[in-house]
Amino acid sequence: VFIASLVAVGTLSLLLSRLNHHVKSVPILVMTVAVYAGLKMFHLPALIFVMLFGLFLSNNKQLENLKVLRRFDLARLRDEAEPFHQIVVEIAFVVRATFFVLFGYLLKTEEILNLSSLPLALGIVAAIVAIRAIFLRLVGKSMHPLLFVAPRGLITVLLFVSIAPEVKVPLISSSLIIQVILITALVMMVGLLKSDRALVGKVGH
Repeated sequence: VFIASLVAVGTLSLLLSRLNHHVKSVPILVMTVAVYAGLKMFHLPALIFVMLFGLFLSNNKQLENLKVLRRFDLARLRDEAEPFHQIVVEIAFVVRATFFVLFGYLLKTEEILNLSSLPLALGIVAAIVAIRAIFLRLVGKSMHPLLFVAPRGLITVLLFVSIAPEVKVPLISSSLIIQVILITALVMMVGLLKSDRALVGKVGH
């Protein structure tokens, strides 16, 4: 997947350096979808490719030192990635909004209020927050509000749905996934509200 991401970045750089048309963001989208579909055909982690591809696009200045990519016009790719970023942000907003509307529509009350999976859901969220706190402490970042901004949502559901039925663990049910998503969303909401109040208090003083 790492190699596929590098190849995709190199190919995009070459394509954009030769392309004189005013439409530039579409080739990036088409390349992403094409490589994603190809990796899915070979049962490789395509979502990891999307993450790596995004990292390469936003940090391609550091890739200029690689001999393999020196012949490609990465500076041109950097210029074209900026409007692409704006398009992705807007598309992501639409996708998230649509997903949560459908998610709320399909939710069942008994799955949300399933008391048998609730302790495990709380334990998972506590583990997420604890691991995040350790990581923030190690890198020297402020705990607030980053400690609480760790929501689970679309990607969690996609990964859960993509698991083959024969390898699913009975303990990990749809109720558990839903509860983790909702609890992390509530934790983020409370954390951001407290951070906003603290910031307003500092400004007031």
